[in-house]
Formats: sequence, C-alpha cells, structure tokens
Amino acid sequence: MLTHYLHRLKLQSNRLTILKNLKQTLKKYKNKAQIKGFRKGMIPMNTLKKMYGKSLLVDTVYEELNDLFNQYLKEQKINTLGSPLPSEGFEPDLNFDMYNYNSFTFHFDVGIVPEYQIAGISESDVYDFDDVTIDSTTIDENIQDFLKRHGKPQEVDEPIEDNDILEIQANELNEDQTPFDKGWSTEFSVLVSSIKDDEVKTKLLSQKIGFSFVLI
Repeated sequence: MLTHYLHRLKLQSNRLTILKNLKQTLKKYKNKAQIKGFRKGMIPMNTLKKMYGKSLLVDTVYEELNDLFNQYLKEQKINTLGSPLPSEGFEPDLNFDMYNYNSFTFHFDVGIVPEYQIAGISESDVYDFDDVTIDSTTIDENIQDFLKRHGKPQEVDEPIEDNDILEIQANELNEDQTPFDKGWSTEFSVLVSSIKDDEVKTKLLSQKIGFSFVLI
C-alpha cells in the first residue's frame, strides 16, 4: 500500500495455467485457421506456433492477469478509481518466447475510491419519481431513425421515395442540353427528404434509377 487511496498490486501468472490455456487456445485456432497451403484445421501445430505462437502467448498471459486482477478486487471488495497503471521502477520480464518462458510478474498502482458521505440527505427524505411513458409514435420515429443511420444500403428498382438516398452524377451542359466537354462534373449522395427545393424534390419523387433531368 502506497497510501490509503493508492495500492500497489503484484500480479504473478502461473506457468502451468498459462501452458494449459495456451494449449487450448492453439487447438481452437488450429481448427478454424485458414492458412494458404493448408486445408482448414490441418496446419501442423509446430508451424502454427512459429507463425502465431508469440501473439497467442501474449493474449493468454494478459487474459490471466486480467482474471487475477478482477479476482483480487472481488475478494477484497475494492472499488477502483480509474484504470490501473504500471508501477514505476518495476520493469516486467516480457520474454514471450513460445519455447522458453516462465511465470510473468507485473506491478500495478491502483486508485481506490475513498469512503464518503453525502451531506444533507437522510433516510426519511422523500423524492418524486417520474414515471415516463413513451408513446408509440416516438418509438416508431426512433426506430426509423436508427434504421436510416445503421441500416444496410440496398439498390432497388422501384420509384424513388422520400427516405431514399440517391447517388447523383451531375454534369454541366451546353445551351442545347448536350454534355459540355470541358464542363463541370461531380458525383454526390443526397437524402431525398433533406432536399429543400420543392421543385427538385417533386422531379425526383416517383422516378426510377437511371432517369435524368435538367436544372436551369
């Protein structure tokens, strides 16, 4: 303990636990790995260790350290403040060698939430609780908004509607409405419902993909 509100933890991994967990991880990875030159699940274990062993060992060690850390907090009933930080002056041995490793030791400084009391509140105090009712219209509007923002775009061959997103190619024309060779040209996307010009929106609605129109 450094101070009442700052503890120093020493976490030491168990080599046998790492060995067991790493073996299971390698087996799972072997079964699902798709590596050029080998059929799925048929890559030799030694080849797998050479290619991915170190990264899988690192993941296995940090998973165990995370489990040890959470287990300690649960057993000691500690509420931490912020995230643990590596302790200064303690350099961990990061020898992640698949064929030659021992246990790993890490030191962390952990902030502890201090005990506190909220003044001006007693058990006899009474407070209002708002029971909020959300109408179906608001729910439907939020669902539609969510679908717009996170839905998967899909090209359709149907009349354009107010909530469609259009990909438009715009080209500058000559006076006879033929393409101007050295004119301005661009491509952009637009949500139909966001178009403020009623004339333009009216021209777009009920049309289908591939149609063209002229704006003067």
